[in-house]
Order: sequence, then C-alpha cells, then structure tokens
Amino acid sequence: MPNKDIREVGFCINPPIIIPWLSEEQRKKNIILLDIDFDIDDNGANRIDLDVVFNPISIKTGNIQRVDYYVGSSGAEIAIDVSDGTILEYTQAAKLDDTYENNNRNCRSTTLNLSPLVNIGTIQNIGARITSIIRHATERNTYNTRFTCGVRYLRPIVMGKSVKWMLTLPQNENMVRDFLIGNLYLFVTCIWQNNTKSGSVHIRPSDIRFFDSDYQPVGKSASVLMQFILWKSGIKLDNCDGFSISFEEKVVV
Repeated sequence: MPNKDIREVGFCINPPIIIPWLSEEQRKKNIILLDIDFDIDDNGANRIDLDVVFNPISIKTGNIQRVDYYVGSSGAEIAIDVSDGTILEYTQAAKLDDTYENNNRNCRSTTLNLSPLVNIGTIQNIGARITSIIRHATERNTYNTRFTCGVRYLRPIVMGKSVKWMLTLPQNENMVRDFLIGNLYLFVTCIWQNNTKSGSVHIRPSDIRFFDSDYQPVGKSASVLMQFILWKSGIKLDNCDGFSISFEEKVVV
C-alpha cells in the first residue's frame, strides 16, 4: 500500500529527449545532454534540478596507427524559465577547474512521475519506446562531480522568472581552449503564482570544435578532414545548435 502521507507530483516533458528516454545510439550523437528532476523542498517551494552532461564525441582515424579525435564544446548557455513563476534560489556563480567539485546529497520528499508528451512525428524521430519514469520519495540522490576541463566561469543571469547560466572561458586570448567533459548540476527553487506549473529549459553548446588526442583544437585542414570522416561514416551529430524542452505539471491519479 502506498504511503498516503507522501505527496506525489507529476510532470509532462515535451519533447521526450532527456537522458533516460534516449537510446545508447542517440546519446552517442549528442555533445550535450540533459536530465531533469522535480521535488518540493523543506520550505514548500518547488525545486528543479538539472543534470547537464558534456559528452564529447570521439572519432577514430587510421587503420594501423589509430588516432582519436574529438568533437566537443568549449562553453554553453543553460536557461530555465518558470512561466508565471518567481525564482527564489539558484546555483550561484563559480570558478570551475580540475579542483572544482559539486557535491550534493538530498532525500526526495515526493514521489515523481515523469511522462513523455509525444505525437506521431516525435515517436518516429526518437525511434524508441518510452514510458513514464518513477522516482520514489525517500530515495537519496548523491551528486559528486569533478569537472574535467581547464578554467571556466559559471555566471548566472537572473530575470525574475528565469535564470540563464553562461559557462565561459576566461577573457584571455592566450588561454588554451579544451573541450568540456562531465556533469554540471544546476538547480532552482521557485514558486508559481497560479495552479498551472509549467516552464521550459534551453541549452546551447558554444564554440564547437574538433580536438586532437591531446585535447587541443586542431587546425583548419584537420577540421575539414574530420568533417569528411564524419560524413563518410554517416555520423550526423544531433543538437549542435542546442535544444529546448517544456514541462508542465500533470494530475497524478
């Protein structure tokens, strides 16, 4: 018997392109991925957690002497908008480097039901059978992140009902550009002004480049070669211009 004292919340996600609903093949074609979570904090505010995954794509060349190249991004913009709502708290500015760790432990206070909002075209595009995701109350979530990159700055911009984080390199022309790899955890707490709880998340990778096996940007001629290898291999990267999802609370029966 379910515990009647534990609240259940439900949200629909459109389109259903968060990590749990992607196939392994689809994940390999995205240099940036997203998972999302919803809960209620100790003060009764709504908490939204974002797991932004930087996923450089490896490209192998050569038959005898194999060399790995990579496609990745050097920065990103991540924004969340809560329609008719107000942002209360959010992930603050930070300097990210090899010493940066994002450690967070929390215990869910609600049971969450995430459902995909799909149409025929969406089903054909994602090519997968997707079902609802259940995350149970009292489950403990532990986030331990060590970011693998050179120095980056995380800067939030708050505009009432929205927050945009910019992940950028230091403003130094001599700074060596490497690609991002790993998980970046962000959060907001918010309240909605009416009974309709909805919003959207927008993610855009920036400065997408090819990198060599030492994680350094390659020259123009090597970039042309990498593009040709991708084309010849039939590999088409998804969401290089970014993507958006919308979410809306649903009634949990």
